[in-house]
Amino acid sequence: MVRQLAQSGLLVGVLLFLSPILRTLTQSISSDTIYTLTVILLLIHLVAHDYAFVNANSDTFQCYLSLNSMIAVSILFASRLPSAIHSFGVIAFAILVFNMFPYLRHSIKRTSPEKTRWMTWVLALITFGIVFYSTSFRLASLYSFVMVFIIFIVPAWLITAQNYKEYALISMLNNYSVISGLWDEAVVPGVQIGD
Repeated sequence: MVRQLAQSGLLVGVLLFLSPILRTLTQSISSDTIYTLTVILLLIHLVAHDYAFVNANSDTFQCYLSLNSMIAVSILFASRLPSAIHSFGVIAFAILVFNMFPYLRHSIKRTSPEKTRWMTWVLALITFGIVFYSTSFRLASLYSFVMVFIIFIVPAWLITAQNYKEYALISMLNNYSVISGLWDEAVVPGVQIGD
């Protein structure tokens, strides 16, 4: 316990010390370049994230590329903020969410899958509340529509597509029992092999 507190204190101290430097890190780079790099790094995070660990299918957290890309995104965002304390907050929050939260989710998923579902709904409602109170009702409605679409409509669509896929595979196998092409051995009509 003391070791974890010492490590956390060291991390906070280093972040506080480096926040003024990180805030001015990308002043000479245009905003379009920052936004493009941010989108690319977010896509890298989505592709390289260790979903097996978060879903408790693996015991080791091996998504270093994903974690590094998200820390780089937080530094890019922090470099556009008005003060060093804002930069510190964004980077500390990114470390908390992208480095520590997968361990929490893994341990909760391992102990009780039902608690994981509740945690997901609570986080979605908290996000809705933050979007509603900080921006507008339209954006909160858009967020709600996207969440309902991702949670309910896309899985239903994938299930119906799976049924169609199985039907298409069965009909294809019934219609084409022999697959032939350029890769097959040449067959000369009237000549039997082994004569």
